Amino acid sequence: MTAHSIREVEDGIRRAMGMCSRRIAHAAIREELWATLQSCMQLPAPSQEPVSPLVQLLADTARTHALTAEQLMGANRERGCVLARADFATKARAMGCSYPQIARVLHKHHTSIIHLVRRGFQL
Repeated sequence: MTAHSIREVEDGIRRAMGMCSRRIAHAAIREELWATLQSCMQLPAPSQEPVSPLVQLLADTARTHALTAEQLMGANRERGCVLARADFATKARAMGCSYPQIARVLHKHHTSIIHLVRRGFQL
């Protein structure tokens, strides 16, 4: 090897070591920042998922109509279930949720939710 190529190799090694140490430092800083944010703002731990307002509304609507959330999300077309779904969809729209958001919670197509909301006003 020539003196020029040895110097290039040494520079490359120094750069690589610097990049690794910077990445390690950045990871440590991110962990410290997250811990600080959690303690200051009392955020839930990453493993705890916050309850969505729509999921809470679904549970409340099911309880109000003496049904389970699974029945509301299911394919049951009995009048009581359909009325409960229409009630849920109407309340969710009043909260500002979009048709596709509501449809994802109920496992339905968004056009079915449009029909439920329109029908909900007529019932």
